[in-house]
Amino acid sequence: MEPRLRNHTNPPFRLEYSELPPAVRDNLQKRAKGELPGVAVESPPSTLAWLLGALGLIWLVLLFFLANDYLWGRAALILLGAVTVGAGLLLFYNLLMIVRRMRAAFGCRLLVTPVYVIETETGGLRGWNLEQLVSVDTVNNYRERVYRGTSVTLTLENGKKSFAVPNIDRAEEMADEINHLRKLFIEANARNDFVYLDGNDDFRGLSADSVRTGRAASDNVKNWIISGTAAVLLAAAAMFGFLRLNEYFDDQKSFATAQAVDRAAGYRKYLETHPAGRHRDEAQTNLQRLYDDAERKYYAVHKAGADRQAVEAIGQLLKYARETQNYRVLISFDRHNNLPADLVETMKKDFEVKNLIGVGNSFADDKIREREKTLAGVVADSFRYIIPDDILEITTECGQECGVFEVKYTIGPGSIYYDMRQENVPENDRIYYPGIVFDWDFAVRIPNRSAVYGFQLESEPASTITYDTVSNDEYDPKKNFAEVLNADRDLIYDSMVKSAFDDFKMNLVNRTGIGAADEAPKTDENKPGDGGTGTPPKESRKKKK
Repeated sequence: MEPRLRNHTNPPFRLEYSELPPAVRDNLQKRAKGELPGVAVESPPSTLAWLLGALGLIWLVLLFFLANDYLWGRAALILLGAVTVGAGLLLFYNLLMIVRRMRAAFGCRLLVTPVYVIETETGGLRGWNLEQLVSVDTVNNYRERVYRGTSVTLTLENGKKSFAVPNIDRAEEMADEINHLRKLFIEANARNDFVYLDGNDDFRGLSADSVRTGRAASDNVKNWIISGTAAVLLAAAAMFGFLRLNEYFDDQKSFATAQAVDRAAGYRKYLETHPAGRHRDEAQTNLQRLYDDAERKYYAVHKAGADRQAVEAIGQLLKYARETQNYRVLISFDRHNNLPADLVETMKKDFEVKNLIGVGNSFADDKIREREKTLAGVVADSFRYIIPDDILEITTECGQECGVFEVKYTIGPGSIYYDMRQENVPENDRIYYPGIVFDWDFAVRIPNRSAVYGFQLESEPASTITYDTVSNDEYDPKKNFAEVLNADRDLIYDSMVKSAFDDFKMNLVNRTGIGAADEAPKTDENKPGDGGTGTPPKESRKKKK
């Protein structure tokens, strides 16, 4: 005699719905409808499944609003893509669960017959005999003293099955009926009551050897594979669409921002970051308008007394920047220090003096380089008053083919100076400082063209220089006054260098018309600082013929 399916215990048996004989299906259908003994648990889709599925849909709606922003970066794309895959997984997996519940065999989730506990699945069912049902428990749920339904739990040998019943009386009735069927089965099985067992065994024509046992792992795995594949495809399609939408919104917002600021830098950034932008033509037009406005303003407001050729050179730089968008103008320095190593001895001989203090390291490269940096900043600030720095920017760095302010200068010896505290000392007994002269050669250059403008300038220190002094000691022939003068040496030469750089700067800004037409300063009239005292000026002396 073949083993009955009801004698199969652990794990639960599993049957394909399509393989069930029509008579078996009819019997189970009648039990689900209450036409034959049994308890059917309806299978409305889980509220949690609806909520999780809705959460996936909500994310897609939210993604639409998130797309209304500036262009997503790579990190944002990865994060949004990962969340979209997760949302798709929630959506499709729970959608499958909902469909599974709605299409469950016999229209119920659980079916307890006089012999079996049957759980319906999409396309099939699995079951346990009632001897494997350990207990039936009910829990009444209340919230704020209001009845919210009853949870009924069937405890099986290898798991639990729970369902909710909205009516307390119906829940108790179902629990009692299931327990009654279980009791009848156990008693019939104990006394080998085949009339009862075979008469109520809906699967009596099936052998335990002819069906699969255990829950098919492929069912759940199949659901996850289907959901995962669909989620990835959805995420790819959604991200592609929303990325296009994000690009649309970014293009719109970026151009609106550029319009609101109405600066060349804003339009230039828009053109650089949106090579296929819908507003490129308008941005180009606005950029050209700003250059036209800057050029007109420069020609209209440049200072009286400006060099016409210098003004025209700046105009050509503006045109070049407008045509190429290389708006930076490199200010480059080419320095030549022609102070001889034997400066002191040479100047003693030239000026026929006995006592001369050397320049020390006052003209070291690092110190002069700081002056160059300061000069570049001052010139840039002067231009900025008339021409915005995103139209024409004076800078010390440029990686493109830029216009150039080429500044060549030579440092050489000039006159000699003495401290006014030695005014009454005979010339031959005085201690002198060497004077320094700067020879400037300036040119404006535009790529692929010859120099469009230039000028040369000689900057000599003023005949009288006033500065802060380190010591107020008066000249005393009994003391070594050279020590006092050596302490002031760096201050003296800082004043000379500043005077020369100021002279060049004022010539440049006046010639180009961006500064006031004032005479360049020839002295460094620094006031004494806190705790410092002014010293009498240093006066120059001409070279002996």
